[in-house]
Amino acid sequence: TSTSFEELLRNADVAMYAAKAEGKGRCRLYTSAMYDRVVQNINAEAELRQAVTKGELFLEYQPIATCGGDVVGVEALVRWRHPDRGVIPPDKFIALAEATGLIVPLTRWVLLEACSNVLPFEATTGRPLVVSVNISGFSLDRADLVADVREALEESRLEPWRLTLEVTETAVAADMESAKRRLGDLKALGVYLAIDDFGTGHSSLAQLEGFPVDVVKIDQSFIARLGETKAATAVVRAVIELARAMKLRVICEGVETAEQAALLVSLAPQAYVQGYFYARPLSLEVLDALLREVRQRNDSGRESGGAAPVTRLMIVDDNEDLRVVLERVFQDLSDFEVVATACNGQEAVTLAEEHRPDVVLMDAQMPVTDGIAAARIIRASLPATKVVMMSGADGLLLAGDARSVGDAFIAKGTKVSELVGVITRVMDPQPHPLAGQQPLHRSVPTRRGDSLRQAPRPSPAGRLSA
Repeated sequence: TSTSFEELLRNADVAMYAAKAEGKGRCRLYTSAMYDRVVQNINAEAELRQAVTKGELFLEYQPIATCGGDVVGVEALVRWRHPDRGVIPPDKFIALAEATGLIVPLTRWVLLEACSNVLPFEATTGRPLVVSVNISGFSLDRADLVADVREALEESRLEPWRLTLEVTETAVAADMESAKRRLGDLKALGVYLAIDDFGTGHSSLAQLEGFPVDVVKIDQSFIARLGETKAATAVVRAVIELARAMKLRVICEGVETAEQAALLVSLAPQAYVQGYFYARPLSLEVLDALLREVRQRNDSGRESGGAAPVTRLMIVDDNEDLRVVLERVFQDLSDFEVVATACNGQEAVTLAEEHRPDVVLMDAQMPVTDGIAAARIIRASLPATKVVMMSGADGLLLAGDARSVGDAFIAKGTKVSELVGVITRVMDPQPHPLAGQQPLHRSVPTRRGDSLRQAPRPSPAGRLSA
């Protein structure tokens, strides 16, 4: 029981602030637990302030990769190495940092540290990597955030295009007009902007149309349900397609299983992925070692002639949607280069003469000049060019003619892995990694139907290629 006026006043103050924290018109009765929480918060603030000033914070880096496993960037993730409690993840102290204003110096430190640390990776990988930094809603509201980003870029000498700033959908939705202005100011610096955790708030891609964003990161809660129901898969597919229509890049967060990775290859082979299936957050030393190991393996393969030659491909189909999908699929495969696309046989003949592709993927039934006639002309004029004929359900009667003029025949709707296998067998008797073989520096099956359970889980170095 309180025995002094000072204690009574203190307790009343604690109860008042507890009531205010719950909203207007609230009343709270003081308990000793309230005071204990106040003391804990005061101590935590003092400890966090010390962490910011005495070097207890550090960064780990989680790779961002293509569906095929090629590392294109890293996300910088802050950690707190507490002297007594060990390593504390950001979700345990960022809210405190925002409440106390310590988020300002913390964000400045993260920006400069991340921008400076990513530079040496260029020597490791032989090409520049980009780095992503999370910006809290509190920081987004600050007018001096733009100056802080500019200062970090200037001091680290990192090119602006190599820095991506991630803001959550919730932070943007809180005040969309203010967020749009602030993001516009940041975009003027030349950095990339990403909407993080998309799908967890109440906004839509349509609402984001006027925002200067470049990337949408689909929240891991959606990725976790991939394959469980048709509805869950349809939602992810719809977001990816809408983002693609708006010319936004897509990163799928939280990819943790081989099945999720395989489904993403089929849904969006051009998307980027991030998650424990590819790599956990890594220290600078471990990340550097991983990238060096992979580059050394890749260089050894090239020196020994182990690297597969690039197959120059031309895609011919009067169905624009299918043509676009096939082009994106093959653009994401390092062994292929799409040199031209055509919508009818006549255009195909002209473009084949101009580009001289290694392989023509030809629809058998098209207007103007059909694929069978065009294939005969191309094979006569370019004997070194192989032709793989395709036919849909309505063109099965043409299958006999298509087989007779082409080097191979395949039905539309066939798995990507089988299509790649057919093209590869036409060019080379050695099977392609995606045609049922264990991939080199990849572990992602191309379709749900491919064997997932029997494939051993490789080390991170086996999943990522620099």
